[in-house]
Amino acid sequence: MSLKINIDDQSGFCFGVVKAIEMAENHLSQGDEVWCLGQIVHNQQEVDRLFRLGMKQTSLGKLGEVTGGKVLIRAHGEPPSTYHECSALGLTVVDATCPLVLRLQKSVALAAEAMRPVGGQIVIFGKPNHPEVVGLAGQATGVDVFVVNATNAQAIDCRRPTRLFSQTTMDADEYHELIGAIKACCKASNNFDVEAAESVCAQVSRRRQGIQAFASSNDVVLFVTDPKSSNGKVLFDQCLSANPRTYFVTGPHDLNPVWFANAQTIGISGATSTPGWLIRQIAEAVRAVIQS
Repeated sequence: MSLKINIDDQSGFCFGVVKAIEMAENHLSQGDEVWCLGQIVHNQQEVDRLFRLGMKQTSLGKLGEVTGGKVLIRAHGEPPSTYHECSALGLTVVDATCPLVLRLQKSVALAAEAMRPVGGQIVIFGKPNHPEVVGLAGQATGVDVFVVNATNAQAIDCRRPTRLFSQTTMDADEYHELIGAIKACCKASNNFDVEAAESVCAQVSRRRQGIQAFASSNDVVLFVTDPKSSNGKVLFDQCLSANPRTYFVTGPHDLNPVWFANAQTIGISGATSTPGWLIRQIAEAVRAVIQS
């Protein structure tokens, strides 16, 4: 069997995750005890690799049990209350919040200041329990915050001044559709005090634009991700829509030789939460399968 393996050069960690992992590795290499607040990235194999280097994991409800070391804030960011709690407990914080998320948090905080005296509202296009959204909502003290998607946007009171933001990893096209719908609703209520920030990550947006072209250019596609990765689920679905011979892969153990029947090219891609070393490991495993 003669097959060509193509690795998607746009796949792998986004720069925010790279930064967070590098910060964790640097502190661990210096002998520091590092406690990550939540899962550093939605890929269990990468988390396990860092655990082997000595990293530990904690949660908000267990910060009081951290008696030493440093608490790492992951790329998703945290609300101000988390920093206050760490300070009250005397814990040292290593802030690995993605720079894009950090700027977005500041924008939300400034918008909340503007909305507070006029009875306005903050609207966030995102997933209610996603850690980034929790961190963003925490910036808007004293202001009503609504987390919406395409199905529940009608719950917004269009008569109120509104500032609209998006979770950085959401779909840019869906966000713009939502902006148009909300502005139309507000206009119908004679409310023209509506502003929307361009807050979708450009790197994530480009990945979504390019993934279908990559999928359609290969006979078979292996999409490497973790079941907990929301970005992975979205990108996998886009691959699948472009190429029905797309398979969800978490590791080499998932490979099935039957997938490669009558294929000349195999494309391997991954989410922004998928480590490059795992993608390369899958490629080597595929070579072993097709050569056996």
